[in-house]
Amino acid sequence: MNALFPGACMWRTDVAMCLPEVVFEAIGVALPERVMAPSGSYPLWLTILAGQTDSGEPSVAHFNDSGGQGAMATRDGHSTTVFPGTITNTPVEMMETKAPVVFERKALRPDSGGAGTHRGGLGQDVIIRSLARAPIAATIVGGRYRKGPNGYAGGSSGAPGVICVNDGHPFPRARQILLEFSDCLSLQYLGDGGYGTSDSRDAERVGRDVNQGLVSAEGARDCYGADHGGRNSDDT
Repeated sequence: MNALFPGACMWRTDVAMCLPEVVFEAIGVALPERVMAPSGSYPLWLTILAGQTDSGEPSVAHFNDSGGQGAMATRDGHSTTVFPGTITNTPVEMMETKAPVVFERKALRPDSGGAGTHRGGLGQDVIIRSLARAPIAATIVGGRYRKGPNGYAGGSSGAPGVICVNDGHPFPRARQILLEFSDCLSLQYLGDGGYGTSDSRDAERVGRDVNQGLVSAEGARDCYGADHGGRNSDDT
C-alpha cells in the first residue's frame, strides 16, 4: 500500500479497489446485513487503443467501462456502476470521435448478475470494430477471467469477464494485441455477486427481470426454478 522506489505502483488502484471486499468480509461476520456482495467493477478494466487515422494522424484513446455493484441485504446490485471509485463509463460518441473505431454493440449482459434473494448487478457486453487501415495497438487490462465476484450469504457468483478478438479464444490474462482493419474486440464485463439464497427471491421480481431482458428464461429456470417466457426477440 506504500511502495518505495523503485517498487512499481502504476496499478496501485487495483489494490485499493479490492480492499473493500476484504473489509466487508470481515465486518460481515458480525454485521452481515450491513455489507455488500463483491462487485464486478474491480479490478478496473481499461482498454487503451493506440494507432493512427487513415490520414496519418496519431490516435490514442482510453476506454473505461465496468461491471457493476454487488447486491445487499436490502436491494439488488446496481448494474455497470463503478465501486468504490467514481470513474464513469466513457461515452461511445467520444471514443468514436477520438479513435478510428465504431461500437457495434454496447448493452447490458443478461444473466451476468449473481442469483440471490437480491440479484447482483449486471455487467456490459461491448464490441468495438477497428476502422483503421493501420494496425491499432490495443492494451487490455482486466481480471477475474476464470471466476466472477463471489456471492454473499448464499448468493451466487457473478459471471466472469471474457475478452476475445473476432471469434478467437478468450484471453487467459491481460495482454496487448494488434487489431487489424475490421477486427472486432469483444469485451464482456463482469457480473456482480448476489445476496441471499435464490429460492428466497420473490417470483414477481424474477418475472420482471425476465421481461426486462436482465435474466433469460433459461437463466430463471436454472437459478430460480421459475418458468417465465420472457419477452420475444421482436419486442422493443
